[in-house]
Amino acid sequence: MSPKYLILLLLFPLSLFAQKKSLKLDKIVDGSLKPQALPQLQWRGNTDFVSYTNGKDKLVQASATDDPQVLLTLEGLNKKLEAYSLALAMFPEINWHNDSVFTFWMGNSLFSYDLHRAALKDVAHLEKGAENMDVSANLDVVYTVGNNIWVHHNGGNHALSKDGDRQIEYGKATHRWEFGIDKGTFWSPKGGKVAFYRTDHSDVTDYPLTDFTHIPARNHAIKYPMAGQKSHVATLGIYDIISGKTIYVETGQPADQYLTNISWHPDGTRIYIALVNRAQNKMMLNEYSAQNGAFVQTLFEEENEKYVEPEHGLFFVPGKDDQFLWLSERDGYNHLYLYKTNGHLIRQLTQGQWEITDFEGFSGNGTKAFFMATEQSPLERHLYSVNVSGLPLMGNIKQLTHEDGVHEVILSGRGNQLLDSYSNRIVPFRTQIIQATNGQTQKRLWEAPNPLKEFEMGNIEIFSLRADDGTKLYSRMITPADFDSSQTYPAIVYVYGGPHIQLIDESWLGDSRDLLFLHYLAHQGYIVFALDNRGSAFRGLEFEQALFRQMGTVELSDQMKGINYLKHLSYVDNDRIGVYGGSYGGFMTLSLMLKQADVFKVGVARGPVTDWKFYEVMYTERYMDTPKENPGGYLEASLLNHAGKLKGKLLIIQGMQDSTVVPQHSMAFVRACVEQHVELDFFPYNRHAHSVRGKDRVDFYQRIAKYFEDNL
Repeated sequence: MSPKYLILLLLFPLSLFAQKKSLKLDKIVDGSLKPQALPQLQWRGNTDFVSYTNGKDKLVQASATDDPQVLLTLEGLNKKLEAYSLALAMFPEINWHNDSVFTFWMGNSLFSYDLHRAALKDVAHLEKGAENMDVSANLDVVYTVGNNIWVHHNGGNHALSKDGDRQIEYGKATHRWEFGIDKGTFWSPKGGKVAFYRTDHSDVTDYPLTDFTHIPARNHAIKYPMAGQKSHVATLGIYDIISGKTIYVETGQPADQYLTNISWHPDGTRIYIALVNRAQNKMMLNEYSAQNGAFVQTLFEEENEKYVEPEHGLFFVPGKDDQFLWLSERDGYNHLYLYKTNGHLIRQLTQGQWEITDFEGFSGNGTKAFFMATEQSPLERHLYSVNVSGLPLMGNIKQLTHEDGVHEVILSGRGNQLLDSYSNRIVPFRTQIIQATNGQTQKRLWEAPNPLKEFEMGNIEIFSLRADDGTKLYSRMITPADFDSSQTYPAIVYVYGGPHIQLIDESWLGDSRDLLFLHYLAHQGYIVFALDNRGSAFRGLEFEQALFRQMGTVELSDQMKGINYLKHLSYVDNDRIGVYGGSYGGFMTLSLMLKQADVFKVGVARGPVTDWKFYEVMYTERYMDTPKENPGGYLEASLLNHAGKLKGKLLIIQGMQDSTVVPQHSMAFVRACVEQHVELDFFPYNRHAHSVRGKDRVDFYQRIAKYFEDNL
């Protein structure tokens, strides 16, 4: 026999029986098993070029017609930085200021680099302790130091406030980041003026968090308005760069209303605020003068007997400063409406039993608007365009992405092309340039390799069940890689269940928070199940509002539909069912463990809400009203009143620096268990907030997995 055939015979059984790898928690946590994307992918100003880095030392550009080419190397950038006695270890995060100039931060210094001139410029050097930096179209910078607000202009730093302290806060996101609020400063379109939040916490009681890293431990008090208690007061200031003067917008009373969705008119002379009353059942879209802060007009109002929740500002139509688009759930689903600036509704642009999830922008001439939506399926996200003008109601909606899965897009500055990145059950991550007119793929930029191809992975099945009222409930089941239907397996239910979160979709591996950890649990020999109950996201207003004033009831009923499905499967051990969730999912975990005590043998709850009267004003009162207005709802939802029903093994994990679900929730539940002679396990992470991150994440996952291993 020739040596060649002998080698083939020897190699054949090795390849046939080669063992695949098992998931390891350290690899799950370090991110190396996630599909990789092109780092810093973005459009280069208003050109047809995109830019990205190689993740280390090169800035690259490409287009639909041009191959990738290096724009700048880290070595070249560092040579320019030598003049400032500075150097970078890797290419910095950049933002394109225009077609040829990008900016980047080094500490509290802002630099710009002009590619055409190969010139580096020190644009701004901010005060020590600068945070929340926001750069204008003129490269002025507004930022905060402590709780005061500053502006850098013409080479100098100017304090706009001096009284910022624990009671008064400037330039930071207010209303505890609700209503789509993610920052506290808002530059006018051309620069020159900046609006900012001023939040007065004087009437809000202090909440103590203990820092155990000191000897002795120190109290770190935060401002935390709980449901039904006094809340903060927010106002909106406007600073004029030229005059150096600040005025405040006359938003009027009551003081505890919410100032949301700040938007500038394109000419910078007017500003818009969506005012929401504390009861959150009424919104007024108001216009104010940016010159003196005076009220100008109410464009329109929206009311709902349960709640309204505006989360997007005004989208002005290019070339038509008297027209804008508004996103609203007024007809039961999130859709686009075209308005004039005098408050006249021109037309509703989209309609149907599906949700717009993101607005992406306009074509260059403003005749088309682009948006992401669930029209194809609540489990997918696709890009659509709609004609803004010249057509009757709901005219000419066109789907522009067609590959199965969940898409995310970035519209070019010219509005003629889009970067389309998507994944599905087969495709880990793919990025391509597509035409804005018809969605045709012009060039594939990136195809991420499957980071799990060498690993042993279980099977994912996505299907639907029915709620008591017939509503479709999407579900997902992950089985072990060596699954054998003739055997029986314990099951773990992963749960969230609250507003704004969807656990299940058609992206890579079926989506989920804790995604790879759930696959790790399946690899340990569990059936891992999840269900998106009524109350969760992207299914319309009626679906979400099903939990109004009765949190922990409808969601529980729907989750039990999933449990009953599991119990009818021959390969699920009905005596070995566990549940795990965090935050609202922690509330649901405890609810299931207590109110369905005979069903669940083991539960793990991270940062659980145990009594809604301990939770913050904005979120809780939207869904539950106040404790005074809805005493029965709060009483039933309080898990302190049900602690005595616990039968299974329960582990509560609490971050002791948690400013979202404060430790009082867990402490009160522990006390209730003591009083009712119920055993449970409790583990605090003293240095962590709402989530356990960093190197302790491995310990966190190990602790959960071990708890199920030992008890389920």
